[in-house]
Amino acid sequence: MDLDTAFGSGSFLLSAILENRQFIGIEKNEDVLLHKVKPVDYIKICTDRIHETLKRKEIEESTLRLFNEPIAKYHTLNYEKKRERLGRTTY
Repeated sequence: MDLDTAFGSGSFLLSAILENRQFIGIEKNEDVLLHKVKPVDYIKICTDRIHETLKRKEIEESTLRLFNEPIAKYHTLNYEKKRERLGRTTY
């Protein structure tokens, strides 16, 4: 089991998938603006990258079974609701 406590765009997690390893990724992702022109949703970026990686032919069936449930669905819904409450509807 691999633990990434600040996964950002998910490179470490993608490596874990390719190596058929289980992982836990944690990202605070609260309107990240460090050295950026506009906020970045790292969880969405990472989720999109994971979905693309899972389409690769060399991914083992046992790894694909780990992703039968939606990735980051709980966070994404809560993050969008929080942004709406704060009046931040654009990215």
